Amino acid sequence: MTQRHNLKSLEAFKKVELNGSDILSQISLDIRGENNRQPRPSDVRVLLRTADLQGQEYQFPNHGHPDNELSTVAFNGDNAIVIMPAGDTTRRQLFSAQQIIDRLKKSGLERATPDFIEKEIVRGDLSRKFVAQAYGPAPFVAQAARFVDVEIPSPNGGTETIIPDITQDYAVGMRAPTHEEAFLVMYSGSPKDLFMRAGSAAAHYLSTIENAVPATLRGTSTVAEHLDGIGQVTKGIVLSVDAATGGTKPIRLESAKDIFNIEKLPVVMVNDNQQVIAQYKPVFKP
Repeated sequence: MTQRHNLKSLEAFKKVELNGSDILSQISLDIRGENNRQPRPSDVRVLLRTADLQGQEYQFPNHGHPDNELSTVAFNGDNAIVIMPAGDTTRRQLFSAQQIIDRLKKSGLERATPDFIEKEIVRGDLSRKFVAQAYGPAPFVAQAARFVDVEIPSPNGGTETIIPDITQDYAVGMRAPTHEEAFLVMYSGSPKDLFMRAGSAAAHYLSTIENAVPATLRGTSTVAEHLDGIGQVTKGIVLSVDAATGGTKPIRLESAKDIFNIEKLPVVMVNDNQQVIAQYKPVFKP
């Protein structure tokens, strides 16, 4: 029996891969530059101060970057192990950080020992679930002093302040925010598979705009008018520009809301051919 396929229905299942660098190269200089930079909170860091074990050393790999040189840390009471807790968002990283600190406390230790780092951070279930990277050595006092109060967007609007937790034995906090360019990239269509790739950054799937950022376009009147006829299949992702390298990074909308003020991002619309078909500065109503 011959099967007949509706071409329009097949169109809905095509795979679309957007390239972040190609899209960035088409964005007008009018909406790029200093006026489009937002503070991006740094990642959360955990510092575990080493126990004073009379110069005993411990060597371990960074499982997040196993090809890197091994870390060799003298457990002298002054050094710290630096841990990047796992998580795409600040809140998720803070949750992971708390699991690490809780495990240290439950171990009965005040400061980290080589055995604790080996069993829990390098090879244990903490490393699989809550540790993105671990390395060292770092001077505990100097690194903890770099932690500052950081404001991040609140899920219900406004901002909230993340305050460092610094003790004599461990510290959890964030460094001063950097400033990055970021754009809300929107795509109108109905592919089943739709994601963006950007340089060495992992490809991230696009999310439905209406579900992910329902308030995004209320303050951008020009964009809102244009979107009236697009419908509910509009998808989007945030594309940020690394302040240090100039490379592009795709960020899921759910994660980006915890990093940037989405409503203040310029909006860029693209089609299947990687062409930027419209781009707008945020225009706020009085």
